[in-house]
Amino acid sequence: MAGLTRPGAGDCHVWWAPVRPSVASMVQLLDDQERTRLARMSRPADRNRFSTAHCLLRILAARYLQESAEHLVIVRSCGQCGGPHGKPRVRARHGRALEVSLSHTADRVVVAVGDAATGVDIERVRPLKNLDRIAAATLSAAETRQLYRVPAAERAETLLAHWTRKEAVLKSVGCGLVVAPRDLVVSGPGEPPQVVMWPEEVPRGPIRLRMLSSPLGAGYVGAAALAGSGDIALWERDGAEIMEQL
Repeated sequence: MAGLTRPGAGDCHVWWAPVRPSVASMVQLLDDQERTRLARMSRPADRNRFSTAHCLLRILAARYLQESAEHLVIVRSCGQCGGPHGKPRVRARHGRALEVSLSHTADRVVVAVGDAATGVDIERVRPLKNLDRIAAATLSAAETRQLYRVPAAERAETLLAHWTRKEAVLKSVGCGLVVAPRDLVVSGPGEPPQVVMWPEEVPRGPIRLRMLSSPLGAGYVGAAALAGSGDIALWERDGAEIMEQL
């Protein structure tokens, strides 16, 4: 299996792939914890997204670390409660590790690999029936004002752009939704992506933020976050061929 060059300083590699049906060869690649989570999912669409995302993560990690996929350990211990639902961390047998993040929505998955703590999030652009309620739960007062200044037809995409920026940042620092999203303020569409205000309970530090473009077509918004200062050198690729080996 051909290896991949690990990201250099300031680099973030983002791999997109279409969701595939969850077949036996994919399930076999998962670890016991992942198979247990998969078995609890009743909807085929959820199973397909989960197995595609986690198999793509394992295949990519094996190529970056030049290690067989079955010898990789993916640790997901939550920093808050210790449960198996925290930020994934990939470890190989010889102590090497890889900074990763993953996300999925509708019929797309992404895996991000960075040189430092990494977060990625994507959403399919779609009408939001409960837009007002979602905005109240996720946006700060300033972000809400910005949302309602755009034409009504553009508000769903604007809200989802804010959301993915917040999620990418919170994933990169390992907080997830322990922090109320409205307490993390980010710049909006049309502005350079950046953190405007940190919640008091989140460890402060420089975070680089970039919006994704999706090489697999329009209709999605996403963001990648990487710990550190300066710019992210974003490298997006179609990962469909990588999944063809399954």
